[in-house]
Amino acid sequence: MRLPRLVQAGRARIASGGVALLAQSYLLATRMLIKLDEQQLGWMAANRARQSAGAAEDPLLVAEATRRLAVLARKADWHEQAMSSP
Repeated sequence: MRLPRLVQAGRARIASGGVALLAQSYLLATRMLIKLDEQQLGWMAANRARQSAGAAEDPLLVAEATRRLAVLARKADWHEQAMSSP
C-alpha cells in the first residue's frame, strides 16, 4: 500500500520541480517488483524511472534506471539486450 502512495506523491510534486523524486520513486518500485518477480510491472516502472530521470537531467538516476532495465532483461534471459541496454 505504501509503494503506490510514494509514486503518487512523486507525481504530485512534478509541478514543483520534483521530477527527480518521481524517478527515485519509480526506481524503488522497480526494485521491489524485481524482488517480487513481477517482471511486466517492473518493466513499466523501470521505463518510467528512466523517462523521469531523463526529464530531471540527472545522469546518476538515468544510469540506475538503465541498470534496472538490464537486470530485468537478464532475468528474462535476454542476455544480449541486457548487455546493450540504452
